[in-house]
Amino acid sequence: MPIFEYRCNGCGNQFEELISREKSDSVACPKCTSGDTEKLVSAPGGITMSQSGSVPSCVSSGCPGAGSCGGGQACSLGG
Repeated sequence: MPIFEYRCNGCGNQFEELISREKSDSVACPKCTSGDTEKLVSAPGGITMSQSGSVPSCVSSGCPGAGSCGGGQACSLGG
């Protein structure tokens, strides 16, 4: 089941919720129980940006393609 982020329009609480395919789009706020919530757009997991906001580069040894992309170039493995 995917995890979605929501914000309550009643109290401003932001929260995450596991949503099954059968569950409707209306999700109640766990803090105030209001049904007036909206789904937020989330960044995909596993991809992080550098502090400058640029595409990650293959200079770290943790990058699976570090040996093949010429270090310092944009990492093609991130998307």
